[in-house]
Amino acid sequence: MQVLTMNLKSRSSRDEVIALDETTFEVHTKAPPDKGRAAKEGLKLLAHHLRLPVSKLSLTRGERFEAKTVIIE
Repeated sequence: MQVLTMNLKSRSSRDEVIALDETTFEVHTKAPPDKGRAAKEGLKLLAHHLRLPVSKLSLTRGERFEAKTVIIE
């Protein structure tokens, strides 16, 4: 199990993942932040960047905040 930090920027002009270091990522998504859509899209983008299935990632902290804690199972 590995813990990552994802800084999510919703309503961005592009979908991209920027690795700030080994465990911290800045994720830009076009999705709006309502009803958790940006968080779900951010997890999909992060999983694709890490070459993992989305089912291996789980959001443990920060559902309503920009900084989120993600666990790789």
